Amino acid sequence: MGRHPGGAERKLIAAAREMVPRTGLAGLRVRAVAARAGVNPGLFHYHFPSREAFCRRVLEEVYTGFFGELQATMAGQRGRSCRERLARMLVAVARFERDHRAFSLSVVRDVLNGEGEALGFLRRNFPAHMRLLHGLVRECQRAGVIRRMPVPAVLAILAGVVSGPALSVGLMERALSGRPEGRLAAALAKVVLSDHALVERVELALRGLAPERTGRRPGAAA
Repeated sequence: MGRHPGGAERKLIAAAREMVPRTGLAGLRVRAVAARAGVNPGLFHYHFPSREAFCRRVLEEVYTGFFGELQATMAGQRGRSCRERLARMLVAVARFERDHRAFSLSVVRDVLNGEGEALGFLRRNFPAHMRLLHGLVRECQRAGVIRRMPVPAVLAILAGVVSGPALSVGLMERALSGRPEGRLAAALAKVVLSDHALVERVELALRGLAPERTGRRPGAAA
């Protein structure tokens, strides 16, 4: 079990989490992080053997919080149908993406740029919550509430619904930052990323993925 971070260590990690949306992992500099944290730079190397190890720790802290929220959501759904559990899990993912969209966008950019720690983080951690989602989708398919199609195809559709809007708004916020048009991004975020909007999109996606009815449609020709 990992040790609980102390004061300076905690401050350094918190400072990096605030900086990553602007700098990305590639732009994190030890002295800049220490300055923002109000910590002597010498303490950085006392707590972390390298900048790379520090970046890994920052990413893993974010993901640990995310995965912990998912597990808590799942634990609170015992006795509910597989569809209800899948819907609630998807909403939990969507809320996390919304609340951390600037951070996620920077990590995505680092991955696309081939930043080593970001790529390693993705390989180590991404499969964990995908296994949970994969298992729920399979259960829903067996229960007949999601159509029989390759699970990766289902997950790709759900990823677009869950993560796409938050990343799109995040891109707009970044592009319009400091400009008068920035208020348009803020207005869009209120509409597109509200709790109600997240729940509604997940529900619409699950309805769209329901098995097609094989009976004759009303009014169809004999």
